[in-house]
This record gives sequence, structure tokens and C-alpha cells, in this order.
Amino acid sequence: MRVVLDSNILISAFFWNGNERLVLRACLSGPTKNVISDTIMVEVDHVFRNKFDLDDSRVLDYLMEILVHSDLVIPLTDVDHKTRDTRDNHIIETGVLGRSELIITGDEDLLSMTEIPGIQTVSAKGFLELLTHKGSKDEN
Repeated sequence: MRVVLDSNILISAFFWNGNERLVLRACLSGPTKNVISDTIMVEVDHVFRNKFDLDDSRVLDYLMEILVHSDLVIPLTDVDHKTRDTRDNHIIETGVLGRSELIITGDEDLLSMTEIPGIQTVSAKGFLELLTHKGSKDEN
């Protein structure tokens, strides 16, 4: 399964031991593959350095770990499906270009979108529930 982890999921996974960290672990170690773009990487880097004042080595180590376990795409064109907050369009573009099935986010604007063909938006908790449900189907 190919997914896009929104920057808010990646940031939360770094700082807090909750659903977001479990989602990231699923992408780093399992059959779930994260699709990431240069714009998501830049956004995470910016927040870490400017809002949390993390040092360069910690930021680079974390971003490299994500990058090594992800497929990188570089959206060059706009997609037809726009969000209410245009700053989030790059998330949709990443999902479309990366042929992702899911966008995992905590952003209400993205979670409320229903018209992205082939891509569903879910919360971290919703994704973990999908994995649990899928796992129980596979066992039967």
C-alpha cells in the first residue's frame, strides 16, 4: 500500500509517542510505503528548525531516515483537485503523482475531501484501524 504522510503526521511522530509514531513505524518497517515530496521535506525541516529550534544534525538524521524508507516524487504540475487551503495542494499532488492509495493527515481540510479519485484521506487513527482490519482479514 502506498501512502502520503502529511507533514503534521511526520512532525507529531518525531515528538510524541502516539498514533502518528505508529503510522510512521508501519511505513518504515512494513509493506506500507510512504511517498514523500521535496515540498513535504522542506516543510518538516522548516518547522523543526523554526518552531522547535532543533539542531541541524537531529533534523538531518530524521529527514534522511524518512527519505531512505520512502519514494520521493517531485510534483511539477498542479492537479485538478484543490484544497480549501491552497498551501495543502502539494499534499494532493504528491499523492496523485506517487500513485498513493491514502493520504494520512491531521488536517481537517484534507480529511474533509472526498473527491480525489483513487485516494482516500484518513487520520492516523483511521489508518491504524484500516491496518488492523486488513490484518484480521489476512489471518482468515
